[in-house]
Amino acid sequence: MDVHAERYEEEVVSQEPLKVVPSQENNNYRLARRVTYYAMDVILVFLAFRFLLKAFGANPDSLFAQFVYAVSGPFALPFEGIFSNTSAPGAAVLEWSTLVAMLVYLLLAIGIVRLFKLIIKGGRPAPDDTVAR
Repeated sequence: MDVHAERYEEEVVSQEPLKVVPSQENNNYRLARRVTYYAMDVILVFLAFRFLLKAFGANPDSLFAQFVYAVSGPFALPFEGIFSNTSAPGAAVLEWSTLVAMLVYLLLAIGIVRLFKLIIKGGRPAPDDTVAR
């Protein structure tokens, strides 16, 4: 009975940990996305303060209210008159157009981020990161 013993050489696998290297296009996309969402967050915060100050009947002569109205005014202006405001007892007003503005700016930011993704990544489903040794 012939017994043949075969010898296999084992391949040595490197024990170095894998490094995750972000690609340049992903860095550009992430930066564009962060800047866009940050700008949207600032606009939405001022619009939310505007809505709440008017809804609770804040004194329009206070410096804080004047500041919030001055900063949020240009962003709320295109939507003024889209719905009639609802008045409550006292000085409280529900400014529905401000809520519409918040929704529109949110959707606009999402659309801009998707456009950045299409432009920067070329519309292809690129992996988020490249693995390198």
